[in-house]
Amino acid sequence: MRKSLIVVKFGGSALGVNGAGIPRIIRRIRAIRRSTNAGPVIVVSAPRTIYEGNEVSLTDVATDIGENYASLNPVPLDPIIDPYQEIIETFIKKPWKVLMKEVLDSHVQKVKHALNQAMENRRFVDVNRARVLAYSGELTAIAALDYAMRSSDLPGEHIVFENWPIVTDRNFENANFLLDESRKRSESISMCLEEGKLPVMGGYIGVTNEGLETTFERGGSDRTAADLGILLNQDYRVSIDFEKEDVVLSADPNVVSKGLEPVLGMSYNEVDIAGRFGMKIVDPAAVRDLIEADCNLPILVTDMKNAHRVTRIIRNNKKISTITVKIATGKRDCAILELDKSKRTSLEEFLRNVRRYQDFIELRPYQKGKADRARLLFLDGPYVRRHEADLTAFDTESSIRYGLAAITLVGDDMKAKPGIAAGTFGALFREGINIEDGDIQQPTSSILLVVKDAYVDGALRAIHEHRNDMNSQIKRDRPSAK
Repeated sequence: MRKSLIVVKFGGSALGVNGAGIPRIIRRIRAIRRSTNAGPVIVVSAPRTIYEGNEVSLTDVATDIGENYASLNPVPLDPIIDPYQEIIETFIKKPWKVLMKEVLDSHVQKVKHALNQAMENRRFVDVNRARVLAYSGELTAIAALDYAMRSSDLPGEHIVFENWPIVTDRNFENANFLLDESRKRSESISMCLEEGKLPVMGGYIGVTNEGLETTFERGGSDRTAADLGILLNQDYRVSIDFEKEDVVLSADPNVVSKGLEPVLGMSYNEVDIAGRFGMKIVDPAAVRDLIEADCNLPILVTDMKNAHRVTRIIRNNKKISTITVKIATGKRDCAILELDKSKRTSLEEFLRNVRRYQDFIELRPYQKGKADRARLLFLDGPYVRRHEADLTAFDTESSIRYGLAAITLVGDDMKAKPGIAAGTFGALFREGINIEDGDIQQPTSSILLVVKDAYVDGALRAIHEHRNDMNSQIKRDRPSAK
């Protein structure tokens, strides 16, 4: 029988400012280790820090420094060095301090070299960008956590980049996971586990077949955890655990404060939809990697403050939850591109196959005079702004509308219950919020509404209140067991 194994991911918020969350992470690793036959395998993001008066990720700090270098402004590197110095002094004991200082010095030299290349080229892009982000962020963070674990008598082993098992294509800033190539490099993780060690991996970072650094999209640390689960699933019974500040809730608590409820069971599809529309549960790209690899690995979202509170996510939704409408969520700063319908297929192929970009939804076409017009809703307005020239080149008569927000309800079983879409429209009507666009697809339980950005918070609060009323009504209408 295969041993049970958990791949556990701690994000930057869990690490905290300058590693302040490391003691709590170590306690959780101890607890998880007691519950399984092997591991766990640990995935971490870059820590957070205070930069220019704001709490941000070290990835953001390194990006800002890189942009300065590309603009011929070589600013000091202290903001990406000092957080690790504080971790060394606070959480790492001798002799591990010496080893961690050697790692930090080596990584800083790699960062400096890549920054100088960016300054020479006057562009902070591609492999130089990936190298700066990797060695200022996750590749240094895993060494810091490893040596902090060893200082607490846990057998950590951070995976050095030369043995990195996550192989990607050469799309340096938005890389794609290559499963077959990654399998050939997964021995480093397997050997650690066989020796009773706890492998520590950095999220977000990949390696090409040529040994060059790449990065996933932002949020890609989730994807690293999923991809490691795929690689290890042949030899272990793998679960993936995302350690967060709470379980999944029925809406974003930064927007909705009343009537929030825990959502303790979800499907892959529900998590994918919620993530695409702004809920920070699991990166949708991580879910897609699992589906493409035909893996049905259990995913847990664990409340770090109370590890007994867990949202369980499985591929199919059967018998995991009795809630029909699980989440109301929305994505700000969206855009609608309108173009001649005959050009739509070419644009979609360009986006999917050339740009490797999928964060758009096809809206219902319409007829304008004798011309058929197609419309694509982009869930990432900044992406459209950056690539506007490429997108509009397919049709000189195309137009783009910005300043929109896309709202959706999440629940695989909504299609079987009457009145959900009508009630949602009614909730916005009562708030005086105009629906700019939208789409309803009964077979997929999809309800998509587009409103102006300025109205998204009020719309979500109204829809969430309606969600709670709908679920209460559905429970009342459900036949009782005899």
